[in-house]
Amino acid sequence: MGVGSELVPLVVNTDKVRERPWKTLIVRRAYDLLRREEAYQDLMADAFVDRPVHYERREHSRFAPVLPLFRGPQSNYPVMDAAYATAWERLIVGFSSWYERHVPGAEPLRMWRYVPDTERGTRKPRITMHVDGEEQRPCCLLKVKLRHTPHSARSTFISARSGILPIEVTGWLVGHTNRATTYHYTVEEERQLKAKLIAASNALWAPDRDNPVHIRADAVNSALRKSFESNPGQTVAAFGLQSISLLNVDASDTDGISVLRSTAMSYVTFRETHICPVGEACPSNVMDVIVEPRRCGLCPLAIRSVDHLPSIAAKMRRLLEQVREGAQVVERYRRRGEPAASVAEVNQRRRLDVMEYEGWRTALVLLTKTLAELGRGSADAFHVGMPDAVRLHLRLVSRDADAAEFILQRIVDSHGHAAFETPLVRAQAAQLRQRLLASTGVVEAEMDRVQDDPVAALVSSLRLVLEARGIAPTFRAALETVRARCALGPGEAMATLPEPGSA
Repeated sequence: MGVGSELVPLVVNTDKVRERPWKTLIVRRAYDLLRREEAYQDLMADAFVDRPVHYERREHSRFAPVLPLFRGPQSNYPVMDAAYATAWERLIVGFSSWYERHVPGAEPLRMWRYVPDTERGTRKPRITMHVDGEEQRPCCLLKVKLRHTPHSARSTFISARSGILPIEVTGWLVGHTNRATTYHYTVEEERQLKAKLIAASNALWAPDRDNPVHIRADAVNSALRKSFESNPGQTVAAFGLQSISLLNVDASDTDGISVLRSTAMSYVTFRETHICPVGEACPSNVMDVIVEPRRCGLCPLAIRSVDHLPSIAAKMRRLLEQVREGAQVVERYRRRGEPAASVAEVNQRRRLDVMEYEGWRTALVLLTKTLAELGRGSADAFHVGMPDAVRLHLRLVSRDADAAEFILQRIVDSHGHAAFETPLVRAQAAQLRQRLLASTGVVEAEMDRVQDDPVAALVSSLRLVLEARGIAPTFRAALETVRARCALGPGEAMATLPEPGSA
């Protein structure tokens, strides 16, 4: 590093986790501070004395005796953490008191407060007996709680670089070997969080701020659940709740809305695509229709709302993928001469997938019509809550999806709905990411990273490639990149399905 370099290398020879010395970079002002302390230590009469000491005062430490960079005034060891913390506490409390006296009318700094002393294990107040003559009274001692501690500097350093440096680089600078540890010290300000939320609304999985592709009606804070908890009766009309009966009878025990009205909230289950009024414990008369448990697209008890539309479309694409994969398995079995029973088993599952797909398609068509009717209504008509699909003007358009678009849709679906992810999607995401990175040259370093989530890795790489070229990371831009960079052309039309985020 040159004399005027802003960053200076620093060798760290002891660490809680690492076994060997490692090198990091520090800013020039921190380096200058260390040099000033070195010059001050040289003024001492015993500056020439060099006595190695045990690491952290541990006689049986895995480290050999080390020579402290700076010695404390009372021993050959550095200043103890407790002494430094005590000096810091006195400085904060003293400055706060001085500020309150000399700056009248100013808002209090609130840099510290009194808190009860607590037990180490239970975190409950530590109760002691106060003896006053013949009287004994239980009491809890108070201690000073600082808003900012010396350890806060670590969080400040990491948080200030959030969004500027990759988390791996920041972790390397502070000596972390685990990415989760670095995330623990990242504390975002509210202003920064709002900016990131706005950016996320324009990201790959939500291409249009006013038309997001993934509305999660099963989320705890979703509009549907809040409205349902406030007034279940009005929610039925406000959110267009409906159940589709595939039976030729008109009985109350097969009408989802009727069952929902008479069911306690503790038995109601909210899923991505529907509401289950029986807690996913399929009754025997329903099993006659759906054949096997959790075939909710065929279930007459499953209640759908307009806010379930994006998740229903994602579920349909997952079923279509399974049907296509089943066809390939059947062809492979036949080429190998597998027994007819094995082929029949795969075909049976394909038939169930197709039947459930058609059940979800019917719900999609009916809910789309309901959404159009709700969208024309006045906001004053929603006395309980307004569906997110209406509030955000969500409009799903049916169109033919070619091979590249279908794969990218499935990847986006899996990124927003973890339950819809399949081994095939993970394999396709990993393969597309390798092609993408091999053809661009802007993110070669990404190839060396170990990723446990290939779907999230592809989405991250796509966004990185697009932003590097100054292109907004929308679904359409990502699709064109995949087609151009990953050798996936239009190909055959796969199915007529809703396009994510299209308006």
